[in-house]
Amino acid sequence: MAYRVGVMGAAGFAGAELVRLLASHPSFELVVITSNADAGEPFSSVYPAYKGVTDLTFAAHDDSGRDCNWGRIAAALGKCGVAFDQDDVSIDIMGMPVCREGLTVAFDEDEALRRFENTEITIWADLGAGTGSATVWTCDLAHDYVSINGDYRS
Repeated sequence: MAYRVGVMGAAGFAGAELVRLLASHPSFELVVITSNADAGEPFSSVYPAYKGVTDLTFAAHDDSGRDCNWGRIAAALGKCGVAFDQDDVSIDIMGMPVCREGLTVAFDEDEALRRFENTEITIWADLGAGTGSATVWTCDLAHDYVSINGDYRS
């Protein structure tokens, strides 16, 4: 079984080399590559020297904390200590399906950004591993929040 992986910020020589290494590795299946500068362009058009490495097209990404990057959520789930098959995972962010059976679901980016304006963000994940459930509440850990509170001394 190959692990499905993606490369966020796959631009430049280092990004192209990482794509090449992952695409040719027998334990990985490269499923997404992102680059805001090259969004919409095929990898082989941006990097002709890497022709034949992958037929993927660059997707855009938003690393400001307001994106539906379900891969980060799935990575956290992988550390939860519960055995599950990544092919069974489904994730919704604010009621919007973003992952089904371990694969990206097409969604409206503008609608996702609108939903991120809410003060409460709801993430639902189904591991497909049984009937158990859990609810977790956490606080805003945006960069400014961490910086302000990290400098606080009592």
